[in-house]
Amino acid sequence: MKNIKKLVIIFLVVFAFLQFNPLKIYNNPKTQEQTYASSPQTFSADSESYVLGSLVEARQFQFTAGLGRLARLHYPEAEDWFYNVQMTFKVFKEDLKYEGEYERYYSQLGGQGLLFRLMDVTLGDTNGVVKLQIMQIFNLLMLSLVITLISYYLLKRFNLWVMIFFLIGTLVNQWIPLSSVNLYWVTWTMFLPMAISATYCLKENSTTKRKIIYMILLCLSILYRCSCGFEFISTILVAMMVPFIEYEVTHFKSLRKTFFNLLMPTISGIMGFFSCVVLQITRYMMEGWDFPSALKFFYTIIVKRTHGDLNKLGVHNEQLDMNLREPLGEVILKYFNASAFNIPVGTGFIEIKYWAIILIIVIFVIISIILFKKKKDRKILALQAMTFVSFLAPMSWYIIAKGHASAHLHLDPLLWHLPFIGIGLGLTGYSISLMFQLLKKNM
Repeated sequence: MKNIKKLVIIFLVVFAFLQFNPLKIYNNPKTQEQTYASSPQTFSADSESYVLGSLVEARQFQFTAGLGRLARLHYPEAEDWFYNVQMTFKVFKEDLKYEGEYERYYSQLGGQGLLFRLMDVTLGDTNGVVKLQIMQIFNLLMLSLVITLISYYLLKRFNLWVMIFFLIGTLVNQWIPLSSVNLYWVTWTMFLPMAISATYCLKENSTTKRKIIYMILLCLSILYRCSCGFEFISTILVAMMVPFIEYEVTHFKSLRKTFFNLLMPTISGIMGFFSCVVLQITRYMMEGWDFPSALKFFYTIIVKRTHGDLNKLGVHNEQLDMNLREPLGEVILKYFNASAFNIPVGTGFIEIKYWAIILIIVIFVIISIILFKKKKDRKILALQAMTFVSFLAPMSWYIIAKGHASAHLHLDPLLWHLPFIGIGLGLTGYSISLMFQLLKKNM
């Protein structure tokens, strides 16, 4: 019963922080400018319009039209592409009849399209504006839930200090709160695999049945995330492994046993990823494409987000070419220098950048090494390992998906929190708690 109360309290705190923005660190003019949220052609509306268009298409035809494929309304006579975005929102919110063309989005399966189509049908004749609000609140509730599960895991495995500092690192920023309700990005799906891993690692000596169930859940969570878009998948896969890293360091017996214990969730995640790849290529072929064309299109999707020359594939886009040509070092430097959050002070703002937060984490990593020499606490080693692996999570995407990172400085900084900043500050909190213990002992 005590555990349930703790979970409820953590959930309410997380939800309240995301919903009410008590520190005013996002939805202020400076943040709105940095995230393009104040632009008439806001990135949030642009992405969400593909989900709402999918719901309109399902109403016009049938629930299974395009198997959830995303789309938005297309008006050939429109002078500006954003007119299509605005009309998609208008038709959905006002429940207008539409029989025109669609701009279909083939870069993903449309997992969020299926989810919100189901909610759209379930809500029946509810007003379109209210439906949209319910769907966005659903996203917020789900994100609050998965962050709660990870926070509770840290509380049980370490202490209150670690959990509080993790929550500070995860919630006190402008990126996760601003994307939390977005129907396209479904941010909670990015944290879901790690939340499943964290729940699994809470219990020691799991039965074979429990292991199988959780490995299947991990596979399905990665599959569903990929169906909502392959964006950030390397980060999500690495983040998923963080609780397993902690468990193996804390319960280390042999390298061989550790290797095989880490192999199971790794295989589950990879299976989820490749299952989605197969399903996506199959979906192309179901729509009449031959296998070579389907494979080439999927390969093109990969290249324009990672590295390569699109011109060789017959795609000529100056902006995409510029993103792919940008030096990797410059892209990474942008993200170290990106804004984490802005604190309103008087008529101005104090801008906190990621390099400053990372510097604090590095300092406390060094302090934790000194503390370990004084107090042989294996939990320190576990947090150090978690911090290192967590750092690899965002870096993996910035390096592998350089094309995407170059073009999405208004979004991709959120990967610092999946879960590096939270875990790194968790190590900071644990180090501070140990310093207090040593101080009391010497007094």
